[in-house]
Amino acid sequence: QTDYERYYVVVRSNHSGFHSSAYSNRVRLWVADYLPTHLKLAEYPNPAIVGKTYHVKVDGYSDVTKYSWSYSQEGVSFSPEVGNERENETWATFGTLSAGTGVLKVTMAHPCGTRDLTQTIEVQYPTGVEDVTATVVTVYPNPTSGIVKVSNTQSNQVIRVMDVTGSLKGAFKAQEGTTTIDLTGYAKGTYMVQYNGKTYKVIKK
Repeated sequence: QTDYERYYVVVRSNHSGFHSSAYSNRVRLWVADYLPTHLKLAEYPNPAIVGKTYHVKVDGYSDVTKYSWSYSQEGVSFSPEVGNERENETWATFGTLSAGTGVLKVTMAHPCGTRDLTQTIEVQYPTGVEDVTATVVTVYPNPTSGIVKVSNTQSNQVIRVMDVTGSLKGAFKAQEGTTTIDLTGYAKGTYMVQYNGKTYKVIKK
């Protein structure tokens, strides 16, 4: 365990009175027990909202091969818009996520193995940040025979479809601009389409 370090080879020459040295590339000696049993979220910024983005960070480990991030909410999965790997930390920035409970997952691939972090987190936005759409959202056509379009949506948001009792019937990933959702397989009746904290009534005929 104490031999965990970078090593290199040095070749020195004293030929004909000339002194010269050549250094090899450095190679890391890995010790399997070096990796912790579990990853954990870093204390700062232990998920934090900055403006309209959501930053998450975990303490990293030097010479990590790769980190992969994902966030899922009600079965809809999102990838980070920005990510970074540094010597001893890694972080990811997601766009504006829908408020509510979701599952964050980060997988670390390392020469000595892999480690996963899965944690349930609550996305909450302070006053003034929650309403991220400045333009009017419309849901059309209404009534519909199946296909419904939601205008002025933003990526990384979840569109929920509920029945009149409030039971969740489906969740869809919003696209930038206009999002199309398919209600063809739904029974005829009234449904509630929820986006960005607002609810829109849609009639399926």
